[in-house]
Amino acid sequence: MVSIRLISVCLLAASAGAGCPVWIPDAEPDGAGRAYALEGVSRGNDLARAADGGLLLVGDAGSERTMGVAKLNPDGDVAWSRVLAGMSTPYPEYSGLVAVDEHGGALAVGSRKWLNTVHGEPQRIMLHRIDASGNMAWEGTFGPDNHHPTACIRSGDGFAIAARGLSYLPGDAGDLDPYGFSAFVARIADDGAERWRTALAAGDLETYPRALAQTADGGIVAAARYGPSRDAAPYTGAGRVAVFLLSAEGDTVWSRILDADASDDYAPCAVAVGAGGDIWIAGTRSTVGVAPADTSAVFVMRLTHEGDLVWQAEDPGAPRGWLDSARACDLAVHPDGCAAVTGMHSWSVALELPWLPAPYPVATRSTPFLLQLDADGQRLWRQEFGAGAFVSAMVISPQETYVICGGAGGGYAPVAMVWEADLDGDLRDAPLAP
Repeated sequence: MVSIRLISVCLLAASAGAGCPVWIPDAEPDGAGRAYALEGVSRGNDLARAADGGLLLVGDAGSERTMGVAKLNPDGDVAWSRVLAGMSTPYPEYSGLVAVDEHGGALAVGSRKWLNTVHGEPQRIMLHRIDASGNMAWEGTFGPDNHHPTACIRSGDGFAIAARGLSYLPGDAGDLDPYGFSAFVARIADDGAERWRTALAAGDLETYPRALAQTADGGIVAAARYGPSRDAAPYTGAGRVAVFLLSAEGDTVWSRILDADASDDYAPCAVAVGAGGDIWIAGTRSTVGVAPADTSAVFVMRLTHEGDLVWQAEDPGAPRGWLDSARACDLAVHPDGCAAVTGMHSWSVALELPWLPAPYPVATRSTPFLLQLDADGQRLWRQEFGAGAFVSAMVISPQETYVICGGAGGGYAPVAMVWEADLDGDLRDAPLAP
């Protein structure tokens, strides 16, 4: 039977205060799971399929936010885990992205940020090239100052990286930074040399690239949110989906802005290219109110290779409380033409009393979900799992199974977890068993 494998690492922090919801994760996630204690990775952000069928997971390494990477063998056992020193910089490095090569090596991409007490020190994109054993081959900075990496994939014999400029600098909440509307996709060689860099600009508003995918002929598809900056105050929403197709040489073949409801905000999180060259995009459609996501639902779009919209589907999840929100995290397209989306469903537990003008949130709960759609955008099934856990990324294994990265654990004791489900979404009792 074909199965779906889910690997998950998360950090859930409690917060409390006057008028603030309290985050209450479950003590134990639902469903059978497999726990990991990984040196260097206490919270996962991204994963990639290794050449031997295993997985590479990149994430934070402790409270100092140094980046770490771990290798899991195909049977789920830990091969090694490493803390990436971040070039011995005293500035925290936020975990980010990972892409692998055909030899088992990988490129881990992070973001070096200044300390809160230091003003004016630029943020830099950090590259760490590691071999199949986790040893450092080289590391360095990349791109212009004050840019943050948002996506990384293997591209030809090198790598492609997407980044956006920082709209605001800490301490300057009212001052728009000139890097704010800068966004680009760049391709680098295996040794880190930049081959080309293409600016992404869908119009006069901010273009925020969120995901990359490679086409069969070596081109690159970039999915972005286009609209008013989410860093701006007040936030006005009304973001739309922008799609770019770049050639293998970095030339823009075409770009599209997909129409959307002007009162809602559409933010893509993932893009994939199907076996026939069609383009799939997943993301979150949010209502615009006091916050960027008062309520939200998952959307999936399917486009032709020329960028024409075939259909758009939306899935609100399973409403169960106040301020229900379904948020997409990643997408994977199966060779048989169906697609899976993983994400988070959250809702508020609220008091409704006669003397209160509106429901008062007293707690927030969440659960990850896995959603499968057919080639026409119809829901095949939706499965929730690991209540109180968190998910972040997904790939397809050599066995044509879906592998999802996320996690479990509350407060300051996060743990890596693994769940596995069959094609119908049923959890297995022995995740990642040979």
